[in-house]
Amino acid sequence: MDAQFLLPLIGGLGIGSLLTTVTHWYFLNRNEQKKRSFEEKKEAYVGLIDALYQLEVEFSHSNSKKYGLWEIRAVLVGSPEVVMCAKLMKKTEPGSAERKKTLDDLLEEMRKDLGVDTRELGKS
Repeated sequence: MDAQFLLPLIGGLGIGSLLTTVTHWYFLNRNEQKKRSFEEKKEAYVGLIDALYQLEVEFSHSNSKKYGLWEIRAVLVGSPEVVMCAKLMKKTEPGSAERKKTLDDLLEEMRKDLGVDTRELGKS
């Protein structure tokens, strides 16, 4: 074997390995970011719903502060639609039809943001 044949073969293997490594790193990193984003959003949304429930059960200064903290966390990681619905929740009267519709909208937007299937919602 001469050098004209061997050098391109070795160089080609090196570039192929490098491309494979870079591609693998890119997809692994992207998947980790998506997974972390999903977990952060899920935690914020579950905390917000729990705080809202606690506020509905017992209106208190402590529960109101808890809701505010979870709302801020949802603002940090949530989609604009979730943020809008969360803010609208504060403007509705507890127990009203408007509150129920806003809560349904909030839950639907959370599901969309988390990538959870919403096709079966609202069907009996």
